[in-house]
Amino acid sequence: MSRRRLFVLVGAAVAALSLVVWLVVAGAGVDDAADVVAARGASPGAAEGIVVDVVGDITSVESFTVRSADGTSRSFVPDDGLLFGHGGSIGHLRSHLTSGEPVRVRYTERGGALVAVEVDDAS
Repeated sequence: MSRRRLFVLVGAAVAALSLVVWLVVAGAGVDDAADVVAARGASPGAAEGIVVDVVGDITSVESFTVRSADGTSRSFVPDDGLLFGHGGSIGHLRSHLTSGEPVRVRYTERGGALVAVEVDDAS
């Protein structure tokens, strides 16, 4: 095998491996939280309402509680790496706590806890 051909093959292999790594890191193939939940073998749930409690600080949230229009309150634990909406800090929940603007939460049950896999503005 010529040296040039070897470099071409190695370059193609590196490019293919880079693409695979990028797809995994970027979450390609996972269109929304329902796909994530389904991939983990759990049934998705959804809740919408006002944030009535946030435990944590501006950069990290340990848990938060949402009260729906019918008065039902649910407490959630954010999934690892969960961001608010399309890339915002999960600490943004604090502004919803003070403003009363509703949020939409998609969640799954894991180990007896409701784990939020997606949080966004309800409007």
